[in-house]
Amino acid sequence: MTNLLKTKALVMIGAGGHARVLLDILARQAQLPAAIFCAETASLPAPFSAIPQYHDDAEINKFPPEQVLLINAVGRLPGEHRRMQIFEKFKQQGYRFASVISEKALVSSHCQLGEGVQILDGCIVNSGVVVAHNCILNTAAVVEHDCRLDAHVMIAPGAVLCGNVHCKEQAFIGAGATVIQNLAIGKAALVAAGATVVCDLLDNQKIYPARHFIVM
Repeated sequence: MTNLLKTKALVMIGAGGHARVLLDILARQAQLPAAIFCAETASLPAPFSAIPQYHDDAEINKFPPEQVLLINAVGRLPGEHRRMQIFEKFKQQGYRFASVISEKALVSSHCQLGEGVQILDGCIVNSGVVVAHNCILNTAAVVEHDCRLDAHVMIAPGAVLCGNVHCKEQAFIGAGATVIQNLAIGKAALVAAGATVVCDLLDNQKIYPARHFIVM
């Protein structure tokens, strides 16, 4: 956690499954949010159930930008843009986003992390990695040396980026996928769960795992 995070109150946006994972990390680090904004009333376990919930974005005015940091707790599925839209909407209103980095992740001191980055339990981020704003590096993902992740990239659980991979803005790397070294993954491209990528992907291109058939 940065010193800035320790001196400002936190306000979380979202209360679904991804939010609960982030809340667990924040609780271990004694950094529970002061408020949660969510579309509907969320049923959260203790101690999270005691956090005040708001259901109208207009009420964010109760938390001025100079007093709080936001946490974008909305997860992302392939083809979805809501997480990016939330980030950009509140940035335009002058808010800043806190990064959430699990103490159970292994993150090199020789990498660069942008605003609002989330690195979850068991993730490995090695030397020379550059991660732009609003990216998620999910549970047990591996991002090897000198990889570059542009804004809003999603690395799903158990995915592996070998050295010097460039994921362009909004790329989605699915669970258990592998991208070999020195490749570029185009803007908003999809690497589906379990796929192995051995060549560059164009913008918006999709790649799925090879299917093997048994001939009787």
